[in-house]
Amino acid sequence: MNPELSLRRNLIYFVFSLMVGSALYGQTFPKAINYQAIARDGQGNPLGNTTVSIIMSIVTEEPTLVFQERHDVSTNALGMFDLKIGEGSPMKGSMDDIKWGEHQHFAQIEMSVDGSSFQAIGNSQLLAVPYAFYALEAGNAESSGSSESLWSSSGSNIYYEKGNVGIGVSNPNEKLSVKGIVNTIGPNGKENISLTRLSDNNNLGALTLHDDKGDKKAQIYVNQDKKGSLFLNNASGINSVYMTSLDSETGFVKTIGPNGKDNVRLTTLVNYPNNGYVGVYDKNGDNKAGIYVNAAGQGVVYADVKNFVMQHPALHNTEIVYASMEGPEAGAYVRGTSDLVNGEATIHLPEHFHYVASNQRITVQITPLSADSKGIAVIVKSNTSFSVKELLGGTGNYSFDWEVKAVRQGYENYEVIRPTSFKESTNVTKKEE
Repeated sequence: MNPELSLRRNLIYFVFSLMVGSALYGQTFPKAINYQAIARDGQGNPLGNTTVSIIMSIVTEEPTLVFQERHDVSTNALGMFDLKIGEGSPMKGSMDDIKWGEHQHFAQIEMSVDGSSFQAIGNSQLLAVPYAFYALEAGNAESSGSSESLWSSSGSNIYYEKGNVGIGVSNPNEKLSVKGIVNTIGPNGKENISLTRLSDNNNLGALTLHDDKGDKKAQIYVNQDKKGSLFLNNASGINSVYMTSLDSETGFVKTIGPNGKDNVRLTTLVNYPNNGYVGVYDKNGDNKAGIYVNAAGQGVVYADVKNFVMQHPALHNTEIVYASMEGPEAGAYVRGTSDLVNGEATIHLPEHFHYVASNQRITVQITPLSADSKGIAVIVKSNTSFSVKELLGGTGNYSFDWEVKAVRQGYENYEVIRPTSFKESTNVTKKEE
């Protein structure tokens, strides 16, 4: 097969590097941009010692063609060639007429190995060089007096070791400083990572991660209130995790279901930024359960129903679920069985009950276990003990069941009706790119 025909049938791979700098002759035009590239065939092999034709076009973002020229150049043994944009055979426009400061500009490259059949093989945004031209036109730059490239090559690689590189930045203070958006591209041509900014504030940074289709899946950014934020999207593109800082300068995390409604929030109690709050929500986004520390520093658990769950001892894959009894108090109880001797008895309560139960609002219930009982009265009660006597001066000797209920210590002022301020903080500012 004819090698030239084979090259035309295969996609021509073109690896290029736009040189940071420009060739300025004296302090007058014409101007030129140093350009170096490696031409490869469809198998990725360098086209060594070959004459290739290049059509170089400069377009704006619309796109509008503002400049076009042709170069016929020879590659070296490694397939590398050099040219200067602005010194080719003119096809349209002039470098002097390009308004570098008014638009974003892109270099579009077409290549041919037979001088007539051109294929588009590259598109790159022009950043550093046009800014240098724009500064020169404004009288703010000095002529370099040299057209020599600052870059070195080794095989198919190029490198620069003498200082820092700036793209859109005239005085870079790091090895690479870029003014604008930086993207990394995967082998499939889709974006992997973007170093970018919020769309409505160019000075607020953002790091965006993309999937293999180029869809945005995660972003870390600084929001409009100058607070760090993070969000993660699920496979459908719906925001499933969101993290930021509250206006009270505390953290806020929430997970979101496929329907876009909140599942769980990790936040703080309203007006108490140091008191934690966990809220759990249903499919409608309504709060159904939670844990928080109240204004008094007490841990609170709430839900529509609170359950005790245990594995069924006889049935496989079955549970026993008891619902907790509810009431208007934070209560505690203890119970047992004792004996009446000559119509009297004193029962000493367990030590742990002394620490748990308040000495206020104690209730003692007695159930005689004899049909001959004349009834039993409680004559003394506290959170440590209680005493009973048989009614009507009775002197019975029999057993009785007893139960003592009391309010828990520290919860004597338990509120049944509460102000709505006992809710989670949600005052956040969310702004994605």
